[in-house]
Amino acid sequence: IRPTPTSTQKGEVFYQNFTNPAFQTKYPNHQFHMYIPTHYNPNTPMGVMVWLHGGGSWDPTEITHLADFDMDDESFTQRSYPRPETDASNYILVAPLAPFGNVIPHPQHASRWNVPNSEQYIIDVITEVSTRYNIDYNNVVIAGFSMGGIGAYLMALRLNDRVAAVMAAAGSWKLGSWASLSAPLYQIHGTYDAYWSANGCRAHITPIENARLTKTIMV
Repeated sequence: IRPTPTSTQKGEVFYQNFTNPAFQTKYPNHQFHMYIPTHYNPNTPMGVMVWLHGGGSWDPTEITHLADFDMDDESFTQRSYPRPETDASNYILVAPLAPFGNVIPHPQHASRWNVPNSEQYIIDVITEVSTRYNIDYNNVVIAGFSMGGIGAYLMALRLNDRVAAVMAAAGSWKLGSWASLSAPLYQIHGTYDAYWSANGCRAHITPIENARLTKTIMV
């Protein structure tokens, strides 16, 4: 049964908590950010993009880092990922914290978007948004970067019957049954996604070779 939207707030809607009592119990202290395009009309369903952020620190500053580096309009960081063109789109952007605490196998799990409960968590995030805004359930997109790209590959397999498309940036995968893929999967990789030098490194888990292998398997 489609819920009745309760919110007309547009623009930045940050530092949100779950309002559903069941979700409050399941996901204590989990927050999320939203950006609602200024042309949103409560009478017209709008698509939803769920943004899966990159690796984090598992501490209270993570939600602010997500606001500053993924959800600003590039005026602060010059490196925002999903936000700059949001107002020109027909998508509500929602950026939840990756699951933590009792939701994941152990507190310091290396890829929190790639845990057994993550797909249900994303479904619950979408359900929470649907109680506030009139969303188009046939136009839900999942996108992610780095750790979020790893999670996006998982969601392409696990939620392919519920999403319109998936975008995985700088992600990777180890096991997958790509024969079950029904939603379009878009891959983005850069030259330095797998990088190492004496001054720092990015683990060799997100190389472009992985994307080429995925394309070879799926074609």
